[in-house]
Amino acid sequence: MGLKTRLTAAAQGVGPWPEPAEKITWPVRWRWQPPVITVAGGRAAGAGGVGAH
Repeated sequence: MGLKTRLTAAAQGVGPWPEPAEKITWPVRWRWQPPVITVAGGRAAGAGGVGAH
């Protein structure tokens, strides 16, 4: 069974509480490079007059 079963058993006094995790890693990382490159490229194209007729 999973962790929920262990927590339920520990809460009822049937089993021991699991040890807390040493280090919790953040599962989501911000990838800032693609948005910055897109915005910078759009500004450079606008400043250079690309597309202006």
